[in-house]
Amino acid sequence: MEDKTYFKQFDINISSLKIGKHNFDMQVDKTFFEKHVNEDIIDADILIKLIVTCEGNVIDMDFDMQGYLVSTCDICLEEMQIPVSKHENLVLKKVDQPRISDDEDIVYITEHDYKFNVEQYIYEYLMVTIPIRKEHSNKNDNDRCNPLMLELIHKNQEQSQEPHYDSRWDALKKLKLEE
Repeated sequence: MEDKTYFKQFDINISSLKIGKHNFDMQVDKTFFEKHVNEDIIDADILIKLIVTCEGNVIDMDFDMQGYLVSTCDICLEEMQIPVSKHENLVLKKVDQPRISDDEDIVYITEHDYKFNVEQYIYEYLMVTIPIRKEHSNKNDNDRCNPLMLELIHKNQEQSQEPHYDSRWDALKKLKLEE
């Protein structure tokens, strides 16, 4: 079940914004990724500081995202933290008629739009922080692959490198070919 009060934090009431800067704090956690079903993310703890600057027909949204995502290591299959330190910018432009933007950082809105939801944009910004290959850095004790799993992997790799003898080919060795 979706937590409606949690997701209200992503609604920006743009109709009541006065000219100037406005600060919004948002928190992304496990609840966010329960709604946005994603196999890669197990949990999250990300603080988003959003600075919205209203300048008449242009609204500038400056996202600063700090924290971590929790995912599964591709090597040892243990949980691991992926640090997030990301800065993004989104510009809303008020126009008379709705239209689609060619620029992914610009969104056109009409005078009749009274609120703008940033949830999908945050989701997309966070998804691009996930590396293609997720693995522990093994640089400190808190970020190491499971040693038992690594031992099993190495053992299996050694076994697969040993040549396998197939006795079915012995019959071919006995064949006498004409010369």
